[in-house]
Amino acid sequence: MAIDSTCPNCNSNSTQSVAMLIGHGTFTGKTTGIGVGGAGFSGGLGLGVGVSSQNTKMMSDLAKRYVPPRKPDASIKYILLVGLAMAANMLVSVVALSNKNFGAILGCGGILFIIPLAIWVGRRISKSQRKKIQEWEARVEYLQKLWLCNQCGHEWIPGR
Repeated sequence: MAIDSTCPNCNSNSTQSVAMLIGHGTFTGKTTGIGVGGAGFSGGLGLGVGVSSQNTKMMSDLAKRYVPPRKPDASIKYILLVGLAMAANMLVSVVALSNKNFGAILGCGGILFIIPLAIWVGRRISKSQRKKIQEWEARVEYLQKLWLCNQCGHEWIPGR
């Protein structure tokens, strides 16, 4: 099935898909530099040589406007929250152990509190993460179908 790429707004044939626009408006490369320097001082001479290399990625302003967002990732947040909860439990346990009679109760109670808390937080983040990923997937799918008119700037999805 052929896609009608004529702009529905101005009937121009100067159109392109956003996927093609991003591909043609993105340039990658590598920059390498060498530096040589020297200095004289009383008692001697010093020379230095340096080499640097950097990968580069440049985009046209138009490509930047349509590039898909980065895929969301909340796994590090979950790890940090669980780590913070465990650190808090250890702090409470250390303080409680200074009181010999009460330390074991607080230490075990802290662990029994932390495990359900970690599970609850993980489920909350997981639910939030699923929603963010679904929104991201919908945005990427939309951008893959989107077309742009180079003459009037109109955006559309063919067949809609």
